[in-house]
Amino acid sequence: MKKNRCLWMVSMIFLGIVFFFTLNQVFLILDIVILLLPILSLGCNRQVAKKLQIDISNEQIVIKNYSRIGVPKLVITVRLNNLLTMEENKKYFSCCLEGKKEEILKFEIPTNHCGCIKIKIPDICFYDIWGVFPYHILSEKNMKINIWPVPFEQEIVIKESSLDDLDSMEYSTKKPGNDPGEMFDIKDYMPGDKLSSIHWKLSGKYDKLMVIRPGLPLENSILLLFETINIDGQMATPDEIHKAATIFFSMGRNHRVGWVDGYTGRFVVFDISSEDEFIGSMSKLLLAGYHKDKENVWMQYEQMYELEQNAHIVYVGHQSPQDIEYLEHENLITVLLSHYSQAELYYLEV
Repeated sequence: MKKNRCLWMVSMIFLGIVFFFTLNQVFLILDIVILLLPILSLGCNRQVAKKLQIDISNEQIVIKNYSRIGVPKLVITVRLNNLLTMEENKKYFSCCLEGKKEEILKFEIPTNHCGCIKIKIPDICFYDIWGVFPYHILSEKNMKINIWPVPFEQEIVIKESSLDDLDSMEYSTKKPGNDPGEMFDIKDYMPGDKLSSIHWKLSGKYDKLMVIRPGLPLENSILLLFETINIDGQMATPDEIHKAATIFFSMGRNHRVGWVDGYTGRFVVFDISSEDEFIGSMSKLLLAGYHKDKENVWMQYEQMYELEQNAHIVYVGHQSPQDIEYLEHENLITVLLSHYSQAELYYLEV
């Protein structure tokens, strides 16, 4: 644009100098024409912009000009954002648009990484015949397309589990709960303890009040946690995110799933019991995004729900959480990392 504007100004100055020395009106007329054409073209472009319709459909942009006036050059900016891997691409398309005509511009959506692809046209630029005075209009046109990961059969390596019968009720040995049907332990009475929890027989034996702390039941369910937090600024690569999402997608049916939304910072959890619920929750995962935080998905989930609600916890991420050995629970922990050559599950008892 700067080059065109310089040429335009040099042309006018040159014709003005020639007219000054020759007094030939032809050069004066040419100078006036060169001056006025871009200005008139700018005015025409403003009118065309009012009668221009642009739609995004799959992998093409449909441009309809309802004005009788054409546009010498139209440049459209297309922005492609993968809301899961945080990748961003820009594409520029230019065309000459005739009056009362329709133009179709085709583009390709990158499919090498899964995620929700947001397609947006942020800017449309009209150029005059000389390309001197561009006229920009902002556009709110956008659409989203899901690129789904391809699930795969997993080879699972399982170490011996401490839960022999998953159909029976299991109780925590690390934390008390609120189930009066199971005793966690017995302790000395403290102000605030319920009178109904006093163990009168032991109180009489030891000549002091003793209370029973109830047990904490463990659900015989599987919780899948997907890591969307970049601890200490260590950003996962799009390939790693794609592989982790593929693993998560392959395991997600008929389980409880959760992650931290990278755009809102809120922890979300879904209970999946049908195919529709699975598709609905996984479509939200494809636009989860990533963000920096000091607390990973483990810590944020523990603050809201307590990890011991589930008998099984599966962590899907890119590196083994450093705080996993400090988690005070007895659940079966499965760590699945994106760099695994195969989907191998390791049950770790912490």
